Amino acid sequence: MPDAPRDAVPDSVLDQLYAVRPDEFVATRDRLAKELRADGNAEAAVALRAHRRPNVVAWSVNQVARSRRELLEALFSAADEVRAAINVGDGDALRVAMRAQRTRVGELTDAALERAAEVSPNAGAHREAIAGTWEAGAADPNARQLVLEARLTGELQPALVLGDDPTPARPAPAPRRGGRLPRAADPVPEPDSAPERRRAALPRDELALRRAEDTLAEARSELADAQASVEAADEELERATRAAARAHDAHDRAQRRVTRAEQSVAERRAR
Repeated sequence: MPDAPRDAVPDSVLDQLYAVRPDEFVATRDRLAKELRADGNAEAAVALRAHRRPNVVAWSVNQVARSRRELLEALFSAADEVRAAINVGDGDALRVAMRAQRTRVGELTDAALERAAEVSPNAGAHREAIAGTWEAGAADPNARQLVLEARLTGELQPALVLGDDPTPARPAPAPRRGGRLPRAADPVPEPDSAPERRRAALPRDELALRRAEDTLAEARSELADAQASVEAADEELERATRAAARAHDAHDRAQRRVTRAEQSVAERRAR
């Protein structure tokens, strides 16, 4: 899922968790869960463990959403102007607003790619998914909220929105000559899905390959989570083993002191 689970975990804890690098996510999550449990908040500790590690796209978008709030607000403002232009049928205003929205998406994508390069040797390969996530946040109010929360775990899929209608994948009508959009009385094209059209146009073998690659990426992410959990458990076991060894040494020293003290008492009594 692209968005984090909803729960009663304190926002301060979630902000701390989603700020760390992906390779530190699992260990940080486990540490914070232990702290919540130690503070008597077992329910929040359980809920926190349900949060999944963000992939590179989600992590980089989350970091920019936190640190470049002014760019994010500019994108949403441009998106609102696009929707307003569609509602009033102003083609000239629509073209200006769409140009502004594309500019803001480009700026946010460049900023996110800089962050992605911190954790991925092939950050450029994520450009399309990062841009699509910003576009999804601009087009859909629910996606916008997820982007603002900056707790995504995967990329969002962009969708077109017609005016005030948040129905995804519904294309906006093209402007008529003279810069005017068709009014509400004009026929609206049947809903269609651009991603599905692109998939349908792919050769069967390439479509199967892309699906297999998606499955592989998800499996690798799960493996990384599991590996991190194993490493954290191994570290905890090692600490416990060292603590047990120290306890045994302390016990042996105390036992020797008791034995010497008993011998001394016995000798004094025998005199």
